[in-house]
Amino acid sequence: MNKIKLIIVTLLLTAFVASCVTSGVKSVKVTPPSSDDGYTNIPFKKAINPAFTTDVANKWIRCKVQFWGQMDQVTDLPAKYRKDYVRFGVSGIDGPPPIAGNVVIPKAKSDLVFELKQQEIIEIFAYIVPLSSTSAITGRSQSDVLFVVEKIIK
Repeated sequence: MNKIKLIIVTLLLTAFVASCVTSGVKSVKVTPPSSDDGYTNIPFKKAINPAFTTDVANKWIRCKVQFWGQMDQVTDLPAKYRKDYVRFGVSGIDGPPPIAGNVVIPKAKSDLVFELKQQEIIEIFAYIVPLSSTSAITGRSQSDVLFVVEKIIK
């Protein structure tokens, strides 16, 4: 349990230090699919893999994940998602982390986030927002994605 907490703390600190500039987020109103069939099924580990960033960007997806916990740190998120959104960490269902902390849900839809237990399997339905950031350490640009969750099924 302490190892998991250490991983989560390390992830948060790394995200805070390494992501000094986030850009490329467009404020576009995107309507969710009218039914669950309108979301593309994709394995979580594939969705967060940098090789697939452009394939999943700006798409509605659904995937099963392990819930790791609600996260309070938001300074490395684009400004639009720092307020009125709840951030939480998830990982793939087939093994230990990587834990992704770029997962947010509007606070009006977030009640379930505060009821979930660590490592509980859930299905998320989300819109994928592409992010570009520059590392404060290396100065390199990197691509990432933000899961903007529309709903969660337990």
